[in-house]
Amino acid sequence: MKKRSKQAVICECFFMLLLFSGCKETFYKENPEIITDENGVVTSIPAIWEKDVSEGRYIWVYVAPMFHKDRVIVPGGLREEIVPGANEAGMLIALDVATGEEAWRWNDYVEGYDFEEISSKEQLNRKDNVVIYNENNRFCAVNLDNGTTLWKDKREGRSNSNSLQVVGEHYYFPFKIERDKNTEVTVNVLMRGSIHSPDHEQLIEVPIERIQLFGDFYGSFRVPHVYVENGSTKAFLAFNENLNLYKGQSLFGYISYDITAQTYDFEKVRLPDTAALPIVERPVMIREMMVISAGDFMYGVNKHTGELVWTRKTFAGRLSNGRFMAAAYKDRLFAVNETGGRSLTMELNPFTGYTQWIDAGNGGHTHRMLFFLNDVLYFISRGDGRLYAYDINSGKMLWKLKSPDSEGFMSMQVHKGTAPDEEDMLVACSWKNAYRFAPAR
Repeated sequence: MKKRSKQAVICECFFMLLLFSGCKETFYKENPEIITDENGVVTSIPAIWEKDVSEGRYIWVYVAPMFHKDRVIVPGGLREEIVPGANEAGMLIALDVATGEEAWRWNDYVEGYDFEEISSKEQLNRKDNVVIYNENNRFCAVNLDNGTTLWKDKREGRSNSNSLQVVGEHYYFPFKIERDKNTEVTVNVLMRGSIHSPDHEQLIEVPIERIQLFGDFYGSFRVPHVYVENGSTKAFLAFNENLNLYKGQSLFGYISYDITAQTYDFEKVRLPDTAALPIVERPVMIREMMVISAGDFMYGVNKHTGELVWTRKTFAGRLSNGRFMAAAYKDRLFAVNETGGRSLTMELNPFTGYTQWIDAGNGGHTHRMLFFLNDVLYFISRGDGRLYAYDINSGKMLWKLKSPDSEGFMSMQVHKGTAPDEEDMLVACSWKNAYRFAPAR
């Protein structure tokens, strides 16, 4: 009896899944507010709420929103003179997740912060209710409970990436400083700062060789991957050295540094290829592998030994060079072309670099961040301003969503409901409005 009952339940569940799938397709067809294309891909859905966050002005919202308690916080940058002498100013707008109504607005204009390129693209700059931003050499920390500034600081040097990563009670960031003020040649360093104060320190100088001076630098280092393993804090750094930038050639290298022990796991390993585009994406870690997106190429590297395990040359030798934006989800590797002449979305085997599935239907030139919720991959294309969603198991495109205001999407964020009565949520922002949608699944 128990066996038959269990089988019956399984069959019933399977039948309900089929029924739900069919009902969902019928619902899309019969509901005029939900529009699909000829392939069944959703191109328009009604928003649960929408909120004009621009106050009648264009606002740059390239930075991903954040969910905090019962609010979603939207970062933005206004392109006009808000304060004397500042043509750009950053702000944070806290909206109620249920209604979209504004709860508070942070506008402590720190000498004209520009939130278009500010540092929260990957959402790694936050610890509980504290978020840390930097724009070039200006840093500040904001309390997400009430939108107040905790501290702010201006530092000697500059950043070319605005990429902060919080690990424990510290945050780590790349920085450029002048070694010799007479020549004004900069060197790249890995820095560490305290979350709760402006205190910061230099950890190591990145070993970039002086092959070709271009402007005031011999190479660049933009995004470390810092992680904790067996009680030790480690930093995996990938960087490029100028070989001949006039011919579009850079050398690529990487190191692993044990911050806790202050020793190298391995010193510089140089990759075999050259390409025009620098390493601007943070290396992706999946178990023992670090995946580097370096110009035309992608590499899989053993993070413990530095061994180069695999190389992928998807864009190599093409007239329009490209670069992948990659991300990890459930120990799986996904990539979307961040720049270049092709429209590619794919899953790769992180241990071999081989293609699991691939689709060439996205809008190309994607925003530098991928999102995952309930086995669905989301991203925004800067090529056509649409929000794309893919079933990661089948590789099927689910959404090709157009912004309701026709301005084009600029940023988004997803949230997995954890409390019994908390819903899964998706918020996307256009040039002027924030929208909350029901997720694709």
